[in-house]
Amino acid sequence: MLTVKTARNKRIVRRIIRRKVKRITLFMRGINPEDYDVVKADFNEISELDEPKWNHNNCYFNQLMKLVPDSAETCLDIGCGKGELSFMLSRKVKKVTAVDIADKMIEKAKVLHPNQNIEYICGNILDMEFENNSLDVIITTATAHHLPYEWLLNFAKAVSSLY
Repeated sequence: MLTVKTARNKRIVRRIIRRKVKRITLFMRGINPEDYDVVKADFNEISELDEPKWNHNNCYFNQLMKLVPDSAETCLDIGCGKGELSFMLSRKVKKVTAVDIADKMIEKAKVLHPNQNIEYICGNILDMEFENNSLDVIITTATAHHLPYEWLLNFAKAVSSLY
């Protein structure tokens, strides 16, 4: 659970919750609420929150690292956030491509978790192209639910060499 320590954090969290409630309401009416400009705005605001040492994403990172094959050389981290998992991956594989739609997240990742073999890219993964069989590992911890399911399956089949 996120501990809100400051008045600024409380304001940010309230705005994000209001937008999420609005999206859930649209979804329940049968309208696809996924507006990537809203997602970007949400995560740009989240990037400004004071970080707890533990959160609902990073508690899985060590387990995920165990699933990365020793033979893996290339990895795509979709929705890399501030780059914590990307940095861990960079110590195991030769090249990490870390993508996030939120420019402030990418800025923080470059400062907090730099490494020579990490390429941080700000953009929407849906608009990017990768060569077939060009990736050994595709990982996402908190982004898949924002992506079209069929796209995600087809993308993984096409670009992952270990699929």
